[in-house]
Amino acid sequence: MGGDRLRGRAGAAGGGAAAAPARAAGHRLDAAVLRLRRAPRARRGPGRTAGRAVAAERARHAPGAPGLGVGGAQPAGVLRGVHRGGRRRPAQPAGAAAGLRGGQGGVRGRVRGPQPPRVAVHPDGRGAPPRGPAAPGGVSGVDVAHADAADVAVVGGGPAGLSAAIYLARYNRRVLVFDTGHGRSTHHQVNHNYLGFPDGIATVDLRRLAAEQLARYGHARIVHHLVTAVEGDADRGFGLRSQGHRWRARAVLLATGVLDHFPHFPGWRSYVGRSMFWCITCDGYENRGRSILVVGHTDAAAGEAMQLHALTDRVRLLTNSHRDDISETFRRRLAHAGVEVVHDRIKEAEGSDGRLRAIVTRGGLRLGLDALFSIQGATPETALARSLGVRLNDAGYIVTDSEQKTSVPGVYAAGDVTSLHSHQVAAAVHEGAQAASAAHYFLHPPELKAD
Repeated sequence: MGGDRLRGRAGAAGGGAAAAPARAAGHRLDAAVLRLRRAPRARRGPGRTAGRAVAAERARHAPGAPGLGVGGAQPAGVLRGVHRGGRRRPAQPAGAAAGLRGGQGGVRGRVRGPQPPRVAVHPDGRGAPPRGPAAPGGVSGVDVAHADAADVAVVGGGPAGLSAAIYLARYNRRVLVFDTGHGRSTHHQVNHNYLGFPDGIATVDLRRLAAEQLARYGHARIVHHLVTAVEGDADRGFGLRSQGHRWRARAVLLATGVLDHFPHFPGWRSYVGRSMFWCITCDGYENRGRSILVVGHTDAAAGEAMQLHALTDRVRLLTNSHRDDISETFRRRLAHAGVEVVHDRIKEAEGSDGRLRAIVTRGGLRLGLDALFSIQGATPETALARSLGVRLNDAGYIVTDSEQKTSVPGVYAAGDVTSLHSHQVAAAVHEGAQAASAAHYFLHPPELKAD
């Protein structure tokens, strides 16, 4: 892993055209040190001498500085990010290769392809937090063309991914978070199980707060891109592609979540999280004593109906399929509990403002209800994991150990795309933190590791 560190400004550039970037980087470092020597003590923080500040500045530019090494050896002056008044531009040697090469896992040089517009940053250099829904292709407080490398690339911007990113940022690791703005945590659901919010918190608000928290760290960025490919390995580094851009990282953390199979009918999306749910643990309590329709045709759906029957005696099950895979055992249990099973499919819904009033079936039945629980399964989003050769279980979820390591060195997974813990926000936050700690330790130089 020593080859993955950034080289110093003196050793990276040769003669001729390659020497100019090195000299420029040296001038920038000297200017930064001079500013620190001249800065008043109060601005440097209590108890910190000018000498210590200068040493810290030099250490940030030194070969092997923690949190800066990415991919392979880098040319001098590759100090990405932003600071007062502008950006540090990475110096490139003449003829530097750009993009993924055939059979190689890393990405070198500048980004090719269309560049999104640059966006504002705070005066102190921190990335500006996003305001409102992010536009496709946009980036929170960063110029994509000059921030294409990271210690860890986190794919997924839900609770697991954002938790991991915050931990990594506080480990002083450079982090790129790829967030498409889709997934379970983008619905209208209010979470009442997460500690510290007596009135519950909408998952979209939890994401927003987490993004604002992450924005405090200038070396962590949220990129609103869909990652379409990942390749490489821990020895050579990983290359990622997203919407015409190329990125590189020393480790990858997959927090890609699942795709829930909700019943589709006109306007169905507006009901998700408001009166159409998928999780009894999350939303069962708020629906106690109400009229509930469970949708599904398997023993899993029948089992959920039985659990809900403990909260209300007004439960019906609609198969919504030409198939009926409910076992005789569960049929007897449903009949004994007085849970009606309707063999029909959904045609349309009646309701407004996210509140369902009735489901109308293709057979002409009108089923009045207060809430619908969809138990039609979910598909884990594992295309990137498969491309890396990550081991999956029989249900298609990523297999991890207790530290969220996958079967591929340098690749970690957290959240609902795994099956180690229950699919709860609290579990996702925990797994993201654990995965971040494991990835941070993985990136340590061998001489600093205990084992």
